Amino acid sequence: MRLVLTILWTVLTVTYPLVVYVGLRAWPPHVLALVLLTLLGGMIGLRRLASRGVSGSTEGVAGPAGGGALRWSLLAAALLVLAAVLRQGAFIKAVPVLVSGSLLLVFGWSLRGEQSFVERLARRQEPELSPAKVRYCRRVTVVWCCFFVLNIAITLGLAVSAPLSWWTLYTGVIAYALIGGLFAVEYVVRKAMFRDYGTWWHDRLLARVLPPRTGGSDAQRER
Repeated sequence: MRLVLTILWTVLTVTYPLVVYVGLRAWPPHVLALVLLTLLGGMIGLRRLASRGVSGSTEGVAGPAGGGALRWSLLAAALLVLAAVLRQGAFIKAVPVLVSGSLLLVFGWSLRGEQSFVERLARRQEPELSPAKVRYCRRVTVVWCCFFVLNIAITLGLAVSAPLSWWTLYTGVIAYALIGGLFAVEYVVRKAMFRDYGTWWHDRLLARVLPPRTGGSDAQRER
């Protein structure tokens, strides 16, 4: 059940711009807000029901994918309530900001500690990271924080002052393309710096373009 709900959360998050686009063209903002509130309430109820009897707690993990789903769902519900009461579609279009906001909180808060969020992810595949790689992970975390801030600003600006089609195009297509592009660029930069290759086809391709170095420390590679 928890896996099914996680998949539903993901599908709802990804398709939200399209749902809003179709909904706002068919109904007034307050009607769509009530429909979305009903759907969100059902999802919260199912998730709480599925959580009963499960030992351990994942509270404190921000975002829809973790135990903090209830927290962010309530914030989304608050925006939808404002949309229903004030009959303003801008509040409905502001909901995706919560996703970027939650990720910004996770990435940014990790910079206060010894391990950045990207470093934690990296250590799952490579438990022993060199100092150069640790510094690199922290820099990548900062880059992602900057991206989330920019994404929040653009999404809010489009939600308030741009046509619905522009908002839908950015939040439903362009934002995901930018995320994919940032992942791809970071991957190539990382391989160019450290020349650590796996067995995947893209690693083999990059190894031909950027041959592994012989000798030299990570610190020298970083320069």
